[in-house]
Amino acid sequence: MAINRRDLLKITGISAAALAVGGCAADNAASTDAPKGFSLSNSELMPAPKGNRVVVCGGGFGGLTTAKYLRKASKDIEVVVIEKKENFMSCPYSNVWLGGVQGVSLDTLSFDYYAPAVKNGYTFIQATITGFDRENRVVKTDNGTVGYDYLVLAPGIEYDYSKLTGGDKAKERTLRMECPPALMPGSEHLALHKQLRDMEEGNFIISVPEGAYRCPPAPYERAAMVAYYMKTNKIKGKVIILNPADKPYAKPKQFLESYASLYKDIIEFHGNTTIKSVDTAKKEITVNVKKGDATETKTVKYEVANIIPKNKCHPLIKMAGIDHNADGYAKIVLPNHASPTDARVYVVGDAVAATNFAAGSGYPKSGFMANAQGRIVAKQVAAAMGKIKDDGLALPDNTCFSLVNGTPKEGIVVNHKVDYIVEKDKDGKDIKKIKVSASVGDRSKDLGKANDEWFKSIMNDLFS
Repeated sequence: MAINRRDLLKITGISAAALAVGGCAADNAASTDAPKGFSLSNSELMPAPKGNRVVVCGGGFGGLTTAKYLRKASKDIEVVVIEKKENFMSCPYSNVWLGGVQGVSLDTLSFDYYAPAVKNGYTFIQATITGFDRENRVVKTDNGTVGYDYLVLAPGIEYDYSKLTGGDKAKERTLRMECPPALMPGSEHLALHKQLRDMEEGNFIISVPEGAYRCPPAPYERAAMVAYYMKTNKIKGKVIILNPADKPYAKPKQFLESYASLYKDIIEFHGNTTIKSVDTAKKEITVNVKKGDATETKTVKYEVANIIPKNKCHPLIKMAGIDHNADGYAKIVLPNHASPTDARVYVVGDAVAATNFAAGSGYPKSGFMANAQGRIVAKQVAAAMGKIKDDGLALPDNTCFSLVNGTPKEGIVVNHKVDYIVEKDKDGKDIKKIKVSASVGDRSKDLGKANDEWFKSIMNDLFS
């Protein structure tokens, strides 16, 4: 596919920004590359707050939603968004672009941060967060400090390559560049897109990580979109999914039926399979395959490999010094999403732990969920500031569309309903937990259209 001058300029800008990040969806990371406490400037970027300032750390789905709806809740609230990247690229819908579906370009996924800040009346600061002083309510950045009255953390995810590389940073860099995971916006999406466009034949490998990861259907939708591209462009080869469980983690019946119907001779789903090692020089992956109580080791050759490592939380949560789980995800108090460590700190999006303080939560890590949480947190913070009345908000639900065919556009969907349940602890006391139930929709043209409409709607919500 030819790239026009506008796309080339856009790629150049996004690539530079993404390479600097160092780590879909759902939130862009408010990156923390500098050592804790380090600052190129100790000067104040803004005057001290006067009791009504909320600083939002992270310019992804959750962060931008929170900023917009805080201002909608009350024009008396001063909102500041701090984000390292200079522009926004959407991970949701990027698989449609990867698959070469007609009418979807890099412009479709890309937005600037300035227009929504101006329109919605909040301040956008492009800076790297280097630390926090929660006692004095100060965010430290490489450009100076910003005081706050309330803090919203929306940093997103980071990758954990330790199991694949044994902690060897050189191997990690090589693996990340040559087998881009493309769960975070920027260069890794662009690299994977180019690798697919350069393919003439061979295997396109997609590995699914163990544990909680960003957008559970993403690897399976990607397999369908890559297969669609290979089928459309008559590229001889296979799309091979390496999956740790025996079936897909998301919409298993719908994905497997779509693969069998649309891409029977292209997609191979390999269940109970985990990666042992990757030899980028030989373009060869060694895998362990579970067969009952036995484990068999095999190798598979690839032309393009989309290796998605284990996900963990962006280190900003640990930097803030709030309660978190082993993978760095923040524990929160529901339904308001405040940290149990500090009532003036709230967390939204992918950074929220799967198991929360005094309440179990199975929130999917998705752009839809981050947007829903952002709306709730905005009202909860506004209520805590005394600007509006707390209306006892419901918990956020989630809807996730996946495109599985490009011509005609056909999609599948999963809806998550989030409710409270009450259980007894070991002492017989009632504890409130969160139960997430799911319902799915089979492949149809209507869901393909709904996928397009959802993306346009959420982008309009954030940027128009």
